[in-house]
Amino acid sequence: MKNCQFYVIIDGVTKKKDGTLTIKLGTNELSPEETALIFAMGNQQVFCALSETSIKEKDLKLPDFIPEYSKQKSHSQILREVLYRVWEKFNDGKKSSDQYYRDVMEKLITNYKEKLD
Repeated sequence: MKNCQFYVIIDGVTKKKDGTLTIKLGTNELSPEETALIFAMGNQQVFCALSETSIKEKDLKLPDFIPEYSKQKSHSQILREVLYRVWEKFNDGKKSSDQYYRDVMEKLITNYKEKLD
């Protein structure tokens, strides 16, 4: 995996309702290669480390596992879509698709919990 390092100025920090932060960074002019790499990383989860000086790898507390994110859907997203299709096909008008999803998931969870007893 490619990476790059460069100096930034923290232009702003805002806290969202869910407790996460939005950090706005400003850079000096970057090389075309660095610029291309930054754009290629758009909308992806990346590892970030901030320091007032250069960072050496020995100074980093790297996570043991960095999840790989891709354009593919997760298993839970696929399951939700499949359950929606089942709801569409067998919908009797008594439940919304969200309520159907919650009910099916509750049954599934209960079923697996019972296997632990």
